[in-house]
Amino acid sequence: MAQGRTKNSHSSKTIRHKVMQVIKVKVFKGRHLKLEAAVLLAALLVGGITTVTVRAETYPGGADNGLTSRILSLSNSLTALGYGSTTNTPDWGALWNRIATSAEWVPSGSVVAKDVKNGDTFYNGSRSLQTGTGSLGGPCPSDNYVDGNGTPVTPATNCSLTWTTASPAVTGDDKQDPFTGLIWSDELVTYGGTPYFSSDDYQQNLSWAATAGYNYNMSASQLCSGINGGGVWRLPTQKELMQAYIDGSYFNLTSVASQDYYWGATLAGSSYAVEVNLNNGMLQENYITNQQASIRCVR
Repeated sequence: MAQGRTKNSHSSKTIRHKVMQVIKVKVFKGRHLKLEAAVLLAALLVGGITTVTVRAETYPGGADNGLTSRILSLSNSLTALGYGSTTNTPDWGALWNRIATSAEWVPSGSVVAKDVKNGDTFYNGSRSLQTGTGSLGGPCPSDNYVDGNGTPVTPATNCSLTWTTASPAVTGDDKQDPFTGLIWSDELVTYGGTPYFSSDDYQQNLSWAATAGYNYNMSASQLCSGINGGGVWRLPTQKELMQAYIDGSYFNLTSVASQDYYWGATLAGSSYAVEVNLNNGMLQENYITNQQASIRCVR
């Protein structure tokens, strides 16, 4: 009895022969090989092939064929996340541009290691993970809080932070508080009718309002905001002055250990303003017209 032949009983040699008869290969100027749609037809004609996987990846500069490919799926995912762009140089087409610009993106920013809490990680200017070195302070473990009065203390016994020189520097800079990030100026003086910053160990008492002789018709706030062309410095608030003392102004700001009270921008009623002593942390209120305190600005 003759045995029937099924359509899947072709030998491997016969299958290869039929496939090669159907597939047409075209060479585009030595750059790309394109398998025509006959590949799919050949696969269907040859017995034993039941599943065909079609992936629609495009080559650089080519047009997408509209099928759901891995490249299209990845591009759609990046688009949903808001990553990358459809434009790039060189232009590889919208899908490849989206993928390339996402892969090549580098995080930017202005934060540096000392601005980030010690041990915390961040990225800035590169895709290399960086670790913060800054200190955010904390409760002082001793009772030696007062620097200018009572028992002498050290930066260690009152938990003072180490202040640094600001970068980039601006004329008048003294030191930067690593906890608040505020940069404190040298002493502001007005001899000769023009306000300027001085690092000399000298205290000039000025009024909060524009009333005292050495204020030259400028308030404490105006003296800060207008110095060196204006727009850089301002008068600190009461809390900023108090925090500066907590963070170690006594040990870090030039000549503070021998200075007295500094005006704050904070008013206490219509006729009084706050003064804070950066050498011992004391706070008081004084008439805004009194020539009773020095000035340091912040930025």
